[in-house]
Amino acid sequence: MSKILTQQTKIIVWQNANFKITIPHIDKFDGGHLIVSPLVEIASITQLSDDLLLEMYQLVGFCELALIQILGQQNIKIPFTNNQDNGNWAVFSGKNKSLHIHIYGRAISSVKQVFGQALYCPDPNSTFYDNNQPLNGQDITAIKDFVEEKIKLKN
Repeated sequence: MSKILTQQTKIIVWQNANFKITIPHIDKFDGGHLIVSPLVEIASITQLSDDLLLEMYQLVGFCELALIQILGQQNIKIPFTNNQDNGNWAVFSGKNKSLHIHIYGRAISSVKQVFGQALYCPDPNSTFYDNNQPLNGQDITAIKDFVEEKIKLKN
């Protein structure tokens, strides 16, 4: 797997007793990318209680707002995100499906992930990701603070 992907997928932006937010493989200037995952390995949203399902999708919404606001302050204009459960891809590597929701920022000025077109997610072993500029430490701190503030306001 690409060295940058290996480094990025280990970064936990935020975590509580039920879920974690991590950063995977979409370039910051293409809109950034976050994943919300339950800490318990499950295959489907149907396996979550109503409270956990609500919590998960609130986190997805907070992540969307965080990417739009935080990257927007850096002149990376993100009018919307695409949010997807891509855990089914694991079955091709002999693993069980693992529920997690990807939040893909869709930046107007994106280069690799062209705005208005479907996302392109090539093989992690390709060179496609080698020059990605991931969310940096300042971005990660800002996203963490944003999510924590939204959670406080919700409670």
